[in-house]
Amino acid sequence: MRRLTTIALSFAVMCAFLMPAVAVAAEPSDEMRQEAATRLETYKNRLNLTPAQVEQIRPLLQEEVQKVKVIHQKYEGDTSPAAKKQFADEVEPVRNDFNQRLEKILTPDQMKEWEKIKSERKEELKKMKSST
Repeated sequence: MRRLTTIALSFAVMCAFLMPAVAVAAEPSDEMRQEAATRLETYKNRLNLTPAQVEQIRPLLQEEVQKVKVIHQKYEGDTSPAAKKQFADEVEPVRNDFNQRLEKILTPDQMKEWEKIKSERKEELKKMKSST
């Protein structure tokens, strides 16, 4: 019985230390908020977003940035081809989900411009990869 109490107490102490870390990880950092705000400002200008669209897109963008940052942190420091592939494989569904949700908010003309923005971003990433 004493051993069971010791195990239960150890588990409770461990949970007490881990729960704040989980809560912090779930809360977007200032850096994440800033990145989302910068991207939103770019999208707002390029896509001529209405104020209502901005308010619909803001939480989606913050969520996407946060999810991608978590995945990025998971592979930080690992430059192996396998890690790069795993990173890309994990990020792809996050980006696809964001794009699908965005399609429901944007007009057809805005979607055309969005596709251009995505293409430009892909080219920028390719250039960054080739220079590394």
